Amino acid sequence: MKKITAISLLFLSALQASAEKKLSKQPAFIDFSDKPALHNVPPQYANEPAFIVSRDEAVDYVYEGRTVNGYKTVHTIWKILDSRGIEFLNSIGITADGKTRFIHIKARTIQPNGKVQEVPQDMIKVTVDASGMYKIVIAPEGLEKNAEVELMLKEIVPGHPHIWDYFQYSIPVLSARLDISYPKDFVYESRSYNGMPKMTETTEGTRKHLRVAVSDVPALKAEPYSYSDLYRMKVEIRRHHYTYANYNDQSEIDTWDDFGRGLFDDFYKITDKE
Repeated sequence: MKKITAISLLFLSALQASAEKKLSKQPAFIDFSDKPALHNVPPQYANEPAFIVSRDEAVDYVYEGRTVNGYKTVHTIWKILDSRGIEFLNSIGITADGKTRFIHIKARTIQPNGKVQEVPQDMIKVTVDASGMYKIVIAPEGLEKNAEVELMLKEIVPGHPHIWDYFQYSIPVLSARLDISYPKDFVYESRSYNGMPKMTETTEGTRKHLRVAVSDVPALKAEPYSYSDLYRMKVEIRRHHYTYANYNDQSEIDTWDDFGRGLFDDFYKITDKE
């Protein structure tokens, strides 16, 4: 793996400066606390290696020129319960496609005595996996039983017509929230799977919000020869159509059929060059 270079860090700083204004209106809970407090362990998690205390995500979709970009923030806190949890969080991997731009990454460990240990930049590395996807690897320090690991990730993602988000992992989740903000001329439809609550839509000024929250999500245990993603709690969102002023075309765009055909083209159509 190669370390993030000084040029990369300067690029991240430049992107961060231009993006902070757009990110400033995201929910207040998407941030590190100046005085972090350790969390209690629910009795039902006592035999788990670790659990996710909270995973809060906000995405703001905005017009930029002729494209739509999403300004995304994910704030996650894990709590370690035993040696298996230490091994589980010894290395945190974040995968993204080549069009994602990371503008801010920070992580820290809160030890049982309350000491806060920031993850230095030289412990944040970037590599490319076997599928050609970019992967950022973070190695927290000071891991021990009852310690907590906190991660803040801010990125710019392309405005994809289909969005999906998972809420269930190999360890339990105490609390998770998702807030998607977008221009009010977008019309989205959403679906929830495997016991996930339905998303609610509200209009606030010139923007709409799709929100969902869930608590006490059980760990999804892996089974040999099974595709566990089929059974994970998740939401899927697709852009149904637009409602521009003086534009009355309500026909569907980006349908599930379009999505399926696009996947078929990506995986099964071979060009002459390939």
